[in-house]
Amino acid sequence: MISKNIIVDTKHIDSTEKALEVGIDLVRHLPGPLETETSEKLTEIADVLNLLAKFVIDEARYYRIERDLQFRID
Repeated sequence: MISKNIIVDTKHIDSTEKALEVGIDLVRHLPGPLETETSEKLTEIADVLNLLAKFVIDEARYYRIERDLQFRID
């Protein structure tokens, strides 16, 4: 049986992921006109933010799974 804590954790991770995606999209699509160099730098920043967001979300999911498995073993 899936515990309520896992469901809450999953919803929290999913909503955090969505918030990060929205923030990254905002950086990618700032209203213009922007100079080409500025636009390219913002794209690079958004790419790095995306990598960091993916890492944080994946780590949170991994920890949740690991914690659940440990709970079942104990």
